[in-house]
Amino acid sequence: YVKPRLPETTEAFKTGKTSTPMGKYQIVGTTLKSAAQQMGLPDNTVFNKETQDQMFLFLAKDAASRGKTISQKRKNLRKVWEGFKYVDDATLDKVIEEIGK
Repeated sequence: YVKPRLPETTEAFKTGKTSTPMGKYQIVGTTLKSAAQQMGLPDNTVFNKETQDQMFLFLAKDAASRGKTISQKRKNLRKVWEGFKYVDDATLDKVIEEIGK
């Protein structure tokens, strides 16, 4: 899915590498690394259920917080997770409400 979308000028394209979504929430490598750094997680953090849940909440709260309206919040979440593009607005609104608590 990702490989055909890589720009030909990227190192990943030239070397045949690509990012693979990981874990329960299917977080891709660059997002995973960035979230871990922003959260201040040490390099030896185990990528277990608890860590994945914490990363999801961190990323979801961050995405939603960048929107002023519920529509913007949904749009931001859908940018982070491909799967949210297929979730109806009412369900995603419930997610936004839950992560805001």
